Amino acid sequence: MLRKYIFNKDFFLFFWLPRIIASIIFLYLYKNIHLTADTLNHSTVNFDYIPDGEKYLNTFKWNPLFAFFLQLINNAFENQSIIRVVLAQIISGLSCITIFICSRKILNITKLALLMMAIHPMLVLYGNKFCTENFGLVAIAIFLVTRVGIKYSKIRTRINLLKIESKAIFLQFICTLFRAQNIVFLIYEIFCLFKDFFSKTILNIFKKKGNF
Repeated sequence: MLRKYIFNKDFFLFFWLPRIIASIIFLYLYKNIHLTADTLNHSTVNFDYIPDGEKYLNTFKWNPLFAFFLQLINNAFENQSIIRVVLAQIISGLSCITIFICSRKILNITKLALLMMAIHPMLVLYGNKFCTENFGLVAIAIFLVTRVGIKYSKIRTRINLLKIESKAIFLQFICTLFRAQNIVFLIYEIFCLFKDFFSKTILNIFKKKGNF
């Protein structure tokens, strides 16, 4: 999949190349637009600064999987900044391209949508930070892959549907351990599973509880 996403001509021209150019421009602007007082705040002067990074380096209480990998990078690599930026760009890039591919199967969109994601200021900013926001993109990508998988499934059986939805629940659970806000997607996938497989049971319960 990595080769397909990185070495594809369209993806390179409409995402990776614009993202690299936008990141370089953004980096230059970011380092030269601050007031003197801003230099006292690390988050405003360091392009790759991770929000709450110190917290994640000292505890697994919040977003435990993200904290684990951040601590692993911090301990395993001497030049952590480069590793973090590369990982952030890969996570952000693969997610954006997946979102584009799935959206194109559902909506009538052009490659301009991919270009807009490549140069969008907020996506460029977070695409250069190994932070939890990038895993929000991962959750959106998984959500769309699941919807497309269900819609275009060649074998539409209850077992096949169960496999797709169970996989989505597992992946969204993992994403929630990277970014707690992704629990919204996890709850939705669980709701879909109950709706598709236990709807009759739930309806019967409500029929018996007429005054509920």
